[in-house]
Amino acid sequence: RTGTAAITNTYAKGTITITKVWNDGENPINERPASAIVTLHKITQVPSHEERPTLDEEGNPVLDEEGNPVMGTMQVGTTTEETVVGTKTITRPDTTVVFYNLDIGPEYLFYVTETPIPFYATQISATPESPVVLTEASPNGQVTVTNTYTHPKGSLTVYKVWNHGNNPNPANLATVTLYKNGIQAGQPVTFSGSYTFTGLDLGATYTIK
Repeated sequence: RTGTAAITNTYAKGTITITKVWNDGENPINERPASAIVTLHKITQVPSHEERPTLDEEGNPVLDEEGNPVMGTMQVGTTTEETVVGTKTITRPDTTVVFYNLDIGPEYLFYVTETPIPFYATQISATPESPVVLTEASPNGQVTVTNTYTHPKGSLTVYKVWNHGNNPNPANLATVTLYKNGIQAGQPVTFSGSYTFTGLDLGATYTIK
């Protein structure tokens, strides 16, 4: 007689795919970053156990035949351990990288960080507050990292130096107006020692009157 047997092999590890989204906006093509560096972190929740007397339904210690408390191991909390799984570089025109062989289970929390990119704001879908958890039913996670170009801004600080000499009634306040490319930019400001104008466009010519 002959028969058949089925052997099932189950892969007990997970993956996380990180997808990069570039919102370059008005950033010139030749000034756009060529790559981004992402890091995958893992937080492991480790149960803390303690040996305590076993209690009955009424909350009284359970005793053995010799009258000694029956001890049992109970979970009294959890501690966390954080490790870096790895770091990968996403280089244009590629938009994804994959981390393989990741632990599955509710005790493993994954999140992503990215090395800061000048003039780009970063938004990541997996954070320590909102991590990715891999399960047997859903072993493949997805994380999106979005970089949005933010127009670089400058600042201009005005310092007022007073040479009062013998003036018996010296002034202590100054009022100035900022001009951008010859056109007034905002309202006059009054200050004593110094004042800083912020949010100024790079490449423009600013003067003070």
